[in-house]
Parts: sequence; structure tokens; C-alpha cells
Amino acid sequence: MNPTTLQLNNHTGRIPKTFLGLQKKFYELRPIHNKDDYERAMATAEELSMRTDLTSEQADYLEVLTTIIAEYEDKHIEMPNHDPQEILKFLLEERNLQARKLK
Repeated sequence: MNPTTLQLNNHTGRIPKTFLGLQKKFYELRPIHNKDDYERAMATAEELSMRTDLTSEQADYLEVLTTIIAEYEDKHIEMPNHDPQEILKFLLEERNLQARKLK
């Protein structure tokens, strides 16, 4: 586990509230050029996206970060083409949900 993931997973620690503070502490927003950058960016995005108490600056940072991640994935990672029903089934299983509870 890299230091960024360890820092983020420490929920008792504070996440910087400002856009600039987030860049200094976790992932400087710039193009992703390699797998290590990608993994650091993903770890940061995953942790921030699980939080429900983001400030507007934290949400903006996450939005920009996910845009950068998507751009890298579009260029460098081939995503399999899945049937929408397969995707929904996978997501339900991952979250231990049943389809009838979605109504």
C-alpha cells in the first residue's frame, strides 16, 4: 500500500479542505503518464468518492481528478464491452443488494 492510500484510509486524519491543499497532500493534478501515477490517482479518487461530507473545493478536486483518470483510461486501458444487464448484476452483487430492493 503506498503512502497516499495509507494517509487517505486514516479516517481520523483530516483531508485538506482546499483544492490546493489536496494537490499538495495527495495527487498533484496533472496528466497521468504511467501506471504508478494512475494507481495513486485511483486510490485518491476512490477514497474521496466514498465520503459524503466533501466541501465544494474537495468535490471540485475529485471532479477534475476523475476527468484526468478517464482521459488516461481512454488512451491506455482497453475496457471490455459488457452487456448492461451484466454490469447491473455485478454492481448488485458487489454491494450485497437484491434487484427487488431497487424499486
